[in-house]
Amino acid sequence: WPLHRLMLRSAVVGLTLALLCFVAGFVISPTTTEEQWQIQGHCWALAIGLSQVCARLLRFSVILNLVGVAEPAFFTGIMAAEGYWSKGIGMVVYFTLNEVDRVRAVRKRMEASQLDKGYSGPEDARASKQTDKERILGEIADKARAVDLSVHVVMDASMSTPSLRVLAQHGVDLQGSTDLRFSMAFLCAFSWLQTVVALAPLLPYALLDALCFSICCFVWICKNYDAKAFVLSHVFKIFLTGWVIAVVDDLRDLRLVSPFKTWAVHKELVLVVSFLNVALTLVGRSSLIKLPCIGPALVQLLSPGCDCCAALRLLLRQREQPG
Repeated sequence: WPLHRLMLRSAVVGLTLALLCFVAGFVISPTTTEEQWQIQGHCWALAIGLSQVCARLLRFSVILNLVGVAEPAFFTGIMAAEGYWSKGIGMVVYFTLNEVDRVRAVRKRMEASQLDKGYSGPEDARASKQTDKERILGEIADKARAVDLSVHVVMDASMSTPSLRVLAQHGVDLQGSTDLRFSMAFLCAFSWLQTVVALAPLLPYALLDALCFSICCFVWICKNYDAKAFVLSHVFKIFLTGWVIAVVDDLRDLRLVSPFKTWAVHKELVLVVSFLNVALTLVGRSSLIKLPCIGPALVQLLSPGCDCCAALRLLLRQREQPG
């Protein structure tokens, strides 16, 4: 099916399901407690993390997106019946965008498979006239390796830029490295702004966090398409790591609060996460990859996707290299 028809079908199914679940929650309106809402908030955070980690599992993403739209819509209906606004609306928007990203990924995977079909190198390329083939190969004779690298970069990343070719030369797996996900952009902006709001009673912390957010947004807008995907990815992964550390600390102290209140409790950790994201955004992956020993592995780990094994292989390869 054409891309716009797939998106339209997904949008109709998602909005219909969300509306039905919202009405069901509004009508049934079961009694809920503050503790249940706190647990619910952490379950939503886990679902979001799972949706990004498993983004390449397209069939699994369909199920997760359906659940991710239905369950928050149901709880939003409950909150509406009680006269409150719910962050479940943000969840519905997020998983709707995640479905859009899934459909785009399906299309991109189909295009990559067509490009990869039958390719074995410039020397084996076909032409309608043998003289044309010989002339072209003669012109690129000293650049055949660079041409082959560019083609493989396009097959893996759906585009070829100087920075992507540098990453490929360092052994970084570029599969999905240019996936600029709408859901991740919404998630990063929504979560960061909610954190600023949660820190509002602590004005200096809130202002510093807001400044970090503004810097990252400005630099992100100025970057190229493939670099934007990397920035979104590392912001999400570092944010998620910080949240996990905060939750583990809460559980160790036998307390559990909502995800954004967790950030307010761990205000120093919030600033560490924000400063780290600003530093990585300003440095960029082209400079980050030049770090001795750990550069390529670090870029692989922070790039879109969750290929920890590839990052480990790069790290071991760097350690094995002499000097």
